[in-house]
Amino acid sequence: MLEYAWPLKRAQGQGRSQGAYPTALTELLDQLETQLTTLADQAPLAALDRLTRRVGRDAAYAAEADELSPETIATALGLSPDKACSRLTGYLLRR
Repeated sequence: MLEYAWPLKRAQGQGRSQGAYPTALTELLDQLETQLTTLADQAPLAALDRLTRRVGRDAAYAAEADELSPETIATALGLSPDKACSRLTGYLLRR
């Protein structure tokens, strides 16, 4: 298992914002959700693969770039720190 030594930069006010999305982005995300829901009804496995592969990898890289602690990631995912690191690593290694 990979070991992470991530400082809590968010606690110091650094890193990405966790605030609300701008209205235009919210509307686009709603449209995307509608399209993906349709895809999920028509081809559920394709929708699942499409959603998790790219978005999961991008989010994992962003979390790593923000140098989030394993505890912070674990809390956000509702997992133990070991399981959270394992999940993050899995997303990072997906192709």
